[in-house]
Amino acid sequence: MESAELATAASVLITEGHKMLAAHVETVLIVAGATSWEMAVEANVAGTVIAGIQSPAEWISQVTKAPHRELEVLVRRDRKSNVVLALGATETDSEVFDQAKALAAHLLRIGAASVKFTKLAFFTLDAVLASRPESEQGPYLEALIADAADKLGARPKATVAEKVAPASIAPTVDTEMGRTYIPRGDAPPLVIMEAAARRLRTHSVIDDLRDPRGINADFTHDLEISVMTASGLRVYEVPGVRDADLVTPRRWLNRIPQGTSIVVATDAWIGKAIDASIRAHRADEVIESPVLKRTGWKQVDGTWGFLTTSGFMTAQGLTNRAHSQLATAYNMIALNDLSGLTVDDERDAAANTQAMAAELTDTNFWAGMWGPTIWSAAGMGVGAVPFVAGHHGCGKTTMVQGLTAHISAAFAPSGKPMGVIDGSVPNVGRMGAGLDGLIVAIDDSRKRTTSHGNEDQEKALERLVRAGYGGGSARHSVSMKNTQTGEWELGVPDLSSPTVVMVGEQIPDAEELDSSRERLYPIVIEPGFNIFRSGNSEVYESLANSGLPAVTFAAFLRWAAARIEEEGMDAWRARWAKSRVAAIALLEDLPVSRRVREVAALVTAGNLIWFEYLRHLAVITVEEQKVLVIAVHHAVRKTALFHGTTNMTSGEKPSWEPLLDALRASVAGGQAYVQIDGAAPMKDLKGLVIAFDERKKLLGVRRAGRGGNVEFLAFQARDASALLRMDPRHRSITEKAIITAFAPVAIVDSGHKQKLVRINSLNVNCVAVPWSLFAPSETETETETETESTTETGGE
Repeated sequence: MESAELATAASVLITEGHKMLAAHVETVLIVAGATSWEMAVEANVAGTVIAGIQSPAEWISQVTKAPHRELEVLVRRDRKSNVVLALGATETDSEVFDQAKALAAHLLRIGAASVKFTKLAFFTLDAVLASRPESEQGPYLEALIADAADKLGARPKATVAEKVAPASIAPTVDTEMGRTYIPRGDAPPLVIMEAAARRLRTHSVIDDLRDPRGINADFTHDLEISVMTASGLRVYEVPGVRDADLVTPRRWLNRIPQGTSIVVATDAWIGKAIDASIRAHRADEVIESPVLKRTGWKQVDGTWGFLTTSGFMTAQGLTNRAHSQLATAYNMIALNDLSGLTVDDERDAAANTQAMAAELTDTNFWAGMWGPTIWSAAGMGVGAVPFVAGHHGCGKTTMVQGLTAHISAAFAPSGKPMGVIDGSVPNVGRMGAGLDGLIVAIDDSRKRTTSHGNEDQEKALERLVRAGYGGGSARHSVSMKNTQTGEWELGVPDLSSPTVVMVGEQIPDAEELDSSRERLYPIVIEPGFNIFRSGNSEVYESLANSGLPAVTFAAFLRWAAARIEEEGMDAWRARWAKSRVAAIALLEDLPVSRRVREVAALVTAGNLIWFEYLRHLAVITVEEQKVLVIAVHHAVRKTALFHGTTNMTSGEKPSWEPLLDALRASVAGGQAYVQIDGAAPMKDLKGLVIAFDERKKLLGVRRAGRGGNVEFLAFQARDASALLRMDPRHRSITEKAIITAFAPVAIVDSGHKQKLVRINSLNVNCVAVPWSLFAPSETETETETETESTTETGGE
């Protein structure tokens, strides 16, 4: 009978094949232990029915406490069945002894001609059979059956678990035989688990985004589990076993093939004994490494290296001394293992990146993306946000994916661009959480057709630009759940600083980003301009898909780690910071702001680091290095001048007059009302009905000025935008656009764009415009009324 035919019925394994054979043969072998009986079945002994029970402790049903009824089909009613019960590795267990004896008596009562017993000491039947050639397995099993005894012999002494102190247990982990046992002097050992487990690595998991000092560190273990199977010893690795789960072996045994069938003793103290054995076994060989929630440059045991999910890149290469644990979407970010990489291989990889840059028709295209990327990857932090702008279909997304291919092949043009998302989603601020020193690409950073989409877009862009320029992804406190109280509490800010690379059809104008626009570094592809030197992206994509970009990035980090080890991190950072200061000085003559010069100079400084790496590899000569530096400087200078003196807007700014007309119309038409400040009633002025109505929306409050100041109407930009969007002409109006439009006539607090006004017991920032602009003055109204009255009288 083939082992594949076996099926499970409770804990007794009986198939239809068993039942058919039982009616014709006289010898029945019942084996305890799943792998043991399966191996015996494969031995294929003629004239014998071989059945099994999953656990040696289940000769008797654990549910009914009576012999398994399934076994009765194996016993012929003509008194011609000869049954052999095979005890392996459990003959010293008094409970198993009693169960086997009771089962034998039961089988005799229901018709068995005889019931005999065979013992294998502490060996398992499959281990014995596996150690013999296939041609000898059948004869050995036949001899085993022939030598079976009529009696079990003396009953072993019962083991009293309560008398065994868990702290004094010293189990032995036998990785060669795949078992864990407790030695008992001259007596056979007590096997407590038919597997051997040992620690390979122990990780201290520190959430440095919320717990930077590691006060509440968790621990996990990577286990190596050895199991003796029918085909010999098998060794499996099970990563990420929680420290608390070492005492419950079933949780991690079930993670390996056929792990559910591995027998583990069920006594109360067994879990603690196995836990102790794993911790003690070869403890001095266990690698202890930290796991942090973000990537980037860290110092572990006095050694500087760059941390990613794949390991810790040091001057010696990638090690497993530590690793990061990122969100699922970014687990693909991993550094290549550089073991075996020759200098020629590293040189070819770096030359591949240079070839990608050469495939672009403008120096600024690659330099603008690569400079900030290298600056951040070298441990210098951030300070510029590359923004690739161009018309639809010009190849800008493909170009950026070629950049991000350096941190993962999955970001290459042929892979899934998981780092490229729609920049308008509400949770965009979380992009890059944990990605310190790496790249985040944001695609589709364009204006939306709806007002709600526009506001989401602006908030998203503002948050990302601030993080990409000043560091600290999101720059907000993240919430964390208190494991003791179950309540969410405010944690520490996420200080990860990724290089944020944006892609869109146009660069946001000053109206949308205010001063944040200066933090962008523009990479503009003009309409009709060919981005790729060959006329299409095929050569560029082949270079990006070659796998070499990922080698380049890993090798660069290894080189940087070696320089940091030589110079020290402080000296390394000071040296390149000095280069950036020099680059800023070269731009001092440009009529642009200081921030624009600083952003542009960072692009130059980042490329200087890269060129030094190329010189180290002899990919470029000294003269070629000079030519490359000059080319980058000219491109950066041209870009800074263009960006610093041009406000690229999507259209004319809305003036305040048409907006005020629309707001006035909403009040006149009954969609809104103005709240009166104080008890003084207000007249109905030329159809400007001012009365409270729950169906109307509050536009704002009329406030009396103080110290001779004019009266003004105070309204929140949020309320005004809701009213204005009812007008098709202003369907896409934003709050920021309203504030900007009214700036020429607004009454503001000193140093602010708005005025703080108390409305309904709350102090809120408001747009405040003189009341005379919103409604005719009372004097003018009274004069007009008198004139109208006189005219009417004269007519009479």
